[in-house]
Amino acid sequence: MLEAEVLSEGEVTTPNLAKIFSRAFFKTSVDIDGDLAIHCEGLITALIICKNQKLLRFMTVFRLEESASESQRLTFVNILNDKILLVRFSASSTHPDQLVADYYLPYEGGVPTLQIITAHRLFARVVPNAIGSCDHDSIVK
Repeated sequence: MLEAEVLSEGEVTTPNLAKIFSRAFFKTSVDIDGDLAIHCEGLITALIICKNQKLLRFMTVFRLEESASESQRLTFVNILNDKILLVRFSASSTHPDQLVADYYLPYEGGVPTLQIITAHRLFARVVPNAIGSCDHDSIVK
């Protein structure tokens, strides 16, 4: 049986994550905050290492129509969170034109590289499909 490649806690770094995604044929870059940006079929996912919590945060942001009311935005976020279990969706009053989607993967004690890639593939598939199926008012740009 083949042994799975595992990153230890100390090996969870942006350069190591970039190598993993490169081997899986994903285009990546590093953003101005030093986080990994994964480019996949028009979706850019930030992969943020939350060191204190030992979590990997997969996050993407969508623009909302400026004409959407606060009630429409919050209703939309609630519908997404009611229907979609894997990903968390949020909107804030400080950034009313943004919809944030995120997912957390723990890496305490180490994490298999395949799990990181699989989590991203699932995230990149679920988020656009969720928005497409729930955006009845066309508030996502």
